[in-house]
Amino acid sequence: MPPEQPQYPDSLIARPEDLEEIPTPNILFATTKEGKEITFNLKKQLKYWGDFYQAENIDWVSLPDTINLTQDQQEAMKKLMEQGFDKMII
Repeated sequence: MPPEQPQYPDSLIARPEDLEEIPTPNILFATTKEGKEITFNLKKQLKYWGDFYQAENIDWVSLPDTINLTQDQQEAMKKLMEQGFDKMII
């Protein structure tokens, strides 16, 4: 049985109509206050986590073919990256 899903603010939940407006870049960049550059390649992250779940026989997780983010979600991710978040879990 899958674990309980966390609750997210409505502003971070993508609606289909939002996703059609703005194409999601494959790579997000940000720089921390300390000057550390952080990059998230969304395609590579999706492949990494898909391979991980498969290798660990976690079959109750279903990943999308692509990651689509609204402009608000992209900005929220970049703000977290600027604060030093450099790992992502899908």
